[in-house]
Amino acid sequence: MKDASSCAIYGAKAAYGVILVTTKEAKNEKLTINYNNNFSFRSNTFSPEIITDPYTVATMRNQAYYPWGTIYNEESLEYAKKMSENPGSDPYRLTPNGTYEYWGQTDWVDECYKNFSFATNHSVDLSGRTDKLDYYFSAGYNYQNGMIKYNTDTYNRYTINSKLNFHIKDWWSVSNNTSVITYDYKAPTNLSSDTYWAINRISPLDMPKNPDGTWTSSGANPLGLLAEGGDWEKYETQIRTTFGTRIDLLKDVLWVQGSLSYSTNKNRQRWAYLPVAYTDGPDRPIKYQNEVTSAYADSGDDKDIYIDIYATFHKTFAQKHDLTAMIGFNQEEYEYYGNNLDRKDLISTSVPTAGLATGDMNVGESWVPKLPEAVSDVSVTFMTINISSSSTAVMTVLLRSPKMTVLYLTPLPHWVGLFPRKNSLSH
Repeated sequence: MKDASSCAIYGAKAAYGVILVTTKEAKNEKLTINYNNNFSFRSNTFSPEIITDPYTVATMRNQAYYPWGTIYNEESLEYAKKMSENPGSDPYRLTPNGTYEYWGQTDWVDECYKNFSFATNHSVDLSGRTDKLDYYFSAGYNYQNGMIKYNTDTYNRYTINSKLNFHIKDWWSVSNNTSVITYDYKAPTNLSSDTYWAINRISPLDMPKNPDGTWTSSGANPLGLLAEGGDWEKYETQIRTTFGTRIDLLKDVLWVQGSLSYSTNKNRQRWAYLPVAYTDGPDRPIKYQNEVTSAYADSGDDKDIYIDIYATFHKTFAQKHDLTAMIGFNQEEYEYYGNNLDRKDLISTSVPTAGLATGDMNVGESWVPKLPEAVSDVSVTFMTINISSSSTAVMTVLLRSPKMTVLYLTPLPHWVGLFPRKNSLSH
């Protein structure tokens, strides 16, 4: 919808038009069942080519650090040349202070990401129609596996849709359109856009793990954080149902339409930050990423109710003059409730919940109540008149109360809008 009727029903937020999506419906009288599936493998769009030759990397890093000094002395450069000429040599060089000097050839992008991941889609639908009923039912499943090698990064989505249209009389129809979407997503808590940024800033000379299997400092962040630093889980369910009716008082001239829509969105998520131990040499003190452990949880529930009732009159005169008038009522209600909590110092990392922690608990609550005076509730009566000639708009007048909006469209290619509530005039 891109004329004044969109503003009449949906208000000033629809000044540039409204996109109405019509879901699938039955096409054949016979019962029809369809099943579709898709299996795919995905890969990263682009992966940089990493220079991993130890002597080349060490030399270039020294050059980049000039004139402030050098990162690697002559002795270290000699060891780097040895590693380049003999790739099977020991990449762990013990320094006099007991720490490791790493001479690896690590492609951190390849170390963090898989070459490909798996995804699949499945859908089934059932449809048919009779003289009195059109029906369409569908269900779908979507699975996507992420690209990281460490830990789980999976997404599951389940959908159910139904569409019913009852032809009670030739002039009266009643419909219902319902959809249910639920999904879950599980990933490392520390997985974010910063992960890709971090792995591209680590020197190829660094190693992910020490000879004894413990994480190195560079390996602990980000790989150790992905593998052991805690998990994030999110669950969400969206339900929407719309009941509609249409009564034709005069066929294609005067009709009344009405709809009642209800939608709810329930979501909850939980995540934790767990310690990741690492060392920089044998018999060296253990250090930690996420030294202070913590657990978080939050949930939210929002509800929307939309009521639309409007009558439309449409008449063409002399095959070139068109008159359309509409009058109706629109009401919107919105309500939201959410809560969250977090707590530090977990007792157990195997059961990372706020209930098993000793730190101070922080609790929050959000509430947008459904009250008559709340900004979340809007009731509007509207009327629009559109007059055109030879398919060219001549005039459109729109009245909307109590938040009155008056729009006037001239044959010139511009709109004039008057919004008394804001005391502004725009075009």
